[in-house]
Amino acid sequence: LGILAEILQFFDLCGLLGILKGSLLGILLGSSADFADIVCYAAGVLLIYGAERCFGIASRHADRKEE
Repeated sequence: LGILAEILQFFDLCGLLGILKGSLLGILLGSSADFADIVCYAAGVLLIYGAERCFGIASRHADRKEE
């Protein structure tokens, strides 16, 4: 969803819909896209994937040893 918001900001959704950038809806939607945000989203996904991979595999092996 975050990347979708960045894409909508890139295409200036607020401007296309006539929403004032200082209004509540304009603030919620955002008014400027930033490539750094997309990099941070990707880093978060990689961190979660790595944690799942490390701890998820370890817990599956522990479950098999108990059987």
